[in-house]
Formats: sequence, structure tokens, C-alpha cells
Amino acid sequence: MKIKRGLDARMINVHLYEEDINKLDDNEYYQKMFYHIERKKASLSNAESPYIAKDKIFRYVCAKGFEPDSIWTALNGLIPT
Repeated sequence: MKIKRGLDARMINVHLYEEDINKLDDNEYYQKMFYHIERKKASLSNAESPYIAKDKIFRYVCAKGFEPDSIWTALNGLIPT
């Protein structure tokens, strides 16, 4: 998603790279996403409410270029509210 926006911002035809973008390995994608979630989760204090922690983690991982739906699915499984 972030890749597509970056290409579009530079006025590069996204369709030229669509096939390569679709070849990205899902396993690797989710491993990297969980790595970033765990990294941010470890940096937060335990005193914060789960809602605030989820929001901070979501914004952090979203800024890394991961899809919002995937992030929320992962967060709902990892952090109970």
C-alpha cells in the first residue's frame, strides 16, 4: 500500500510494478509486521491502557507501510481489551 502511494507520488505508473508488488511473500510480510508490533509493544510502559497502547502500536506500524486491516487483525489477537 505504501509502495503504491510512493510510486504514485513520484508519478510512476503503478501498473508497471503491480506484478512485482503482488509477488511479495505473505509470510515475510506478516513476520515483519509482527516484529514491528512486538518492538513497539516492548517500548511502551505497562501502565498505559490497552486502548492507548493499541492506538500507538497501530500508528507506528501503519507508518511503516503495513495495511491497516492486517494490523488491526494482528493487534486484536495479541492485545486483549
